[in-house]
Amino acid sequence: MTRSLSSSPKPTPVYPQTPVDKGELGRYFAAAHQAHQAGRLQEAEAGYRRLLAHLPTHADSLHLLGMVFHQQGDHTQALEWIQRAISLKKDGRYFGNLGMVLLKLGQLGSAEAALGEALQMNPDFVEAHFRLGLVLQNQKRLPQAEAAFRRAIEIKPSFHPALMNLGQLLLERGDVARAAEAFEQVTRLRLDLASAHCNLGLAFYTFTEERSS
Repeated sequence: MTRSLSSSPKPTPVYPQTPVDKGELGRYFAAAHQAHQAGRLQEAEAGYRRLLAHLPTHADSLHLLGMVFHQQGDHTQALEWIQRAISLKKDGRYFGNLGMVLLKLGQLGSAEAALGEALQMNPDFVEAHFRLGLVLQNQKRLPQAEAAFRRAIEIKPSFHPALMNLGQLLLERGDVARAAEAFEQVTRLRLDLASAHCNLGLAFYTFTEERSS
């Protein structure tokens, strides 16, 4: 469910400030992260906030709290928490996720800049190349978008989101044969992905129509 947007992050609730050692803080983080990975977002949010009440400069918790908001559809809150994390620690993962959130907010220039920062820190960051491709595709810079998707696939040939978007880009551009190749690779990787099968069928239909005309 999408949360209502607000102009600034909600204040971290105040817990009783009894002394907590590093081991206990580590357990707070591990529990919150485990809940996050399991999709229990409210529990994860509460866990990150609990840790931040004791250690407000814990960058990973700030970043992951931002990702909780992103997953809940509150991209404005996500942006502000991730920016807090970046103010404390320059990390390629943070910039990669910042770029994704900015893309969701329609701030394409800022998204491109954030993803550029991520790729400077880690040139083989597959998701950052893919997200950059999405930004460029939204900007109608199709040759650059194609190059970004292909770079993601070069690094990780099994990364089906890049293959899927490459196929769609090629199909829209009229390069039906290469689009079909991309969709066929997706269907081999993900037999359960109905959209890939539909797009593959569309590509073959288009190719057949072109040959018969």
